[in-house]
Amino acid sequence: MNREKLINLELTISSECGKWNSRVEDGKLIIENFHPEEYAQKKGVYLWSVKLNKQYLIYYVGKTDRNFKNEIDGSWGSSYRGGRGNISDPIKFAKGIRENIFPCDIDCMGRLTNRMGSKQYKQFWKDTFRPKWNKNNSLKKKLSEMLNQLTIHYILITDEIESECLEAAIGMNLFNSSNDKVSHFMNENDFGPFQKSNKKYTNNYANTRQVKLINSEYFYGLPNVLTCPFDENEIENRSYCQKWCLS
Repeated sequence: MNREKLINLELTISSECGKWNSRVEDGKLIIENFHPEEYAQKKGVYLWSVKLNKQYLIYYVGKTDRNFKNEIDGSWGSSYRGGRGNISDPIKFAKGIRENIFPCDIDCMGRLTNRMGSKQYKQFWKDTFRPKWNKNNSLKKKLSEMLNQLTIHYILITDEIESECLEAAIGMNLFNSSNDKVSHFMNENDFGPFQKSNKKYTNNYANTRQVKLINSEYFYGLPNVLTCPFDENEIENRSYCQKWCLS
């Protein structure tokens, strides 16, 4: 598609970061989050990552049009407390290796990745996974150990770019990184939504944004300058796109 105008933007990945504080008390999973005051009530894109050597390895990219506190403490905290989220081996997770141990085939919102219908899924969750989660304090402890390793960084957006477009561009860059450690640490369930959002902005918007990401050097796989939307035609190694491409 021919772009009518190239817009140059500069956005900053926060140097301050939020933290997870989770623990198991009397069989109950307690999840708390701490956000720097400057970011708690703001909106934009957020990155969850673990610190590996001197850089951060990104595990998840998200966006919110509400505020960071409500999105992460509310939506994500509620999902995790209910057992609706992937749990990785916390020892391997700290080393930058994502190995899901529960439930493996369900995304963060509790949807089975094989497109099971909602009614069928609800019964499946009730009969299969909820009993396992409710009675298994060991799983809750592993989740809390995993979450406590994550840091939260924030990118405040301007009116010149949509949070969904930026989120997708960052995610697509990470999934198509030449560094396997970067692409493999991301959850493959997220590739489809990133690609779908990216295609929406590629097809429906006339302007390309070139975004300079301040502090990108502190993260594995993040370019200093990001093209939004992400241009899939310029990927030299398209093996990941070909494997997970939406039908």
